[in-house]
Amino acid sequence: MLLSKVKQIIAALIFLVIFDALYLNYLAETFDYVGFYNNDRGLSFRIMVYFLSVLPLAFAANNNTACTFGINLIYAVTFLPSLLVIQYMSSKDNLYILMFSLILTANMIILFGANRLLLMRTSGLTNYVSSDILYRKIYKIMKISVVAIICILVIYFRDSMQFVALQDVYVLREASGEIQIPKIVGYLNLFLTYSCIPFLIGYGLIYKRNLPIYLGLIASLVVYATFGSKIALVIPIAIFILHKILSNKNPLLALLVILSLVSFCLLIIDLRGTPFEILKSIFAWRTLANSGWMLEKYDEFFMIHGYTYWTHIGIIGRFMEGEITENLQLGQLIGEHYFNDARANYSAGFWISDGVAAVGILGIFVPTIVLSFFIITLNALTRHLDYRLMSIWFIGLWLVIMNAPLSVGLIGGGGLLNFLWVAIISATMRKHRVIKT
Repeated sequence: MLLSKVKQIIAALIFLVIFDALYLNYLAETFDYVGFYNNDRGLSFRIMVYFLSVLPLAFAANNNTACTFGINLIYAVTFLPSLLVIQYMSSKDNLYILMFSLILTANMIILFGANRLLLMRTSGLTNYVSSDILYRKIYKIMKISVVAIICILVIYFRDSMQFVALQDVYVLREASGEIQIPKIVGYLNLFLTYSCIPFLIGYGLIYKRNLPIYLGLIASLVVYATFGSKIALVIPIAIFILHKILSNKNPLLALLVILSLVSFCLLIIDLRGTPFEILKSIFAWRTLANSGWMLEKYDEFFMIHGYTYWTHIGIIGRFMEGEITENLQLGQLIGEHYFNDARANYSAGFWISDGVAAVGILGIFVPTIVLSFFIITLNALTRHLDYRLMSIWFIGLWLVIMNAPLSVGLIGGGGLLNFLWVAIISATMRKHRVIKT
């Protein structure tokens, strides 16, 4: 156990060193015009940041739960890079950045702690008489649902559907947005993207069945060709990577090693002038540095223009008027202010949208506490289910809340829908439980 923790700490520090070099030698040199500055605060401040980066690992458990991978993803992709980015980008004094860093660290500790709370798992998977039968029944429901939804999408969007390059997805989105469709079609798309596709591909990979994998991949392509949804392409790739990570005895270590290797390759290989240059910017900026960039920009903007006090959340906005939103989404406000274009929707993750934009940096604790209750409840419901399938099934939730408010992840990202599925599965399987010997 101690050796595993030491390996995680070393891997986290190595990743941070590599990302530090990637930021200074690529992001700060290439994208300084969007705010990736190099405000060096000295060696002592940087040592403090590195210490805070590994402090939450003392509370991280290498246990097998439905939420372990999601929390590890938040730690590696959101928390670690953000600590470095905000100290380089921000023009605020050292005391404020120190407080900002301490608040982020405390919230990461809370999430790791929530994943351990009230949870005692067995060392292996629990066997059930009807588990495989039940999963097969769910697969049949998903299979019928996917075929039906694909047919509905083709009927409504047959004239606009096309495969386009990533840089042309906005044209496709405009074309699909002009088509009048019932609201139910939009919800069916969310169900297909965040519930059906992850379950089908995950079920196929774990239980070695090809048909659900092919069906999930076809559904992903249909969603992309219909709405220009990049996440429809990202989810299958993320699932295949996640399946490999879950086979490792130390999933967090495996995740950090993968991020370190990719970051190091992008650091030493010059891709300028090649078709792969955009991939470097997508990974370095949009994947790793994006949360830190958003933290700084949202903190700067809403500190000056006033906070939302959570009126950006639909149900709260119906009862309270939020002057700051001006009928624009939070990301559109940022796009309009910094780039004079409200169409550039710079939506941000749950810490930023539901915390910083709401009441400032102390507000980060609010979405963290809400998510912690969700984690505890979900882990309790799934403690006797196959954590591998559960981890993959909820991957859409984690990907969404890292780029959008928590409410969007729970409703649009399949969090609550999959939670309902899990509650039904858990209640059914309790009746047929056989303890592993």
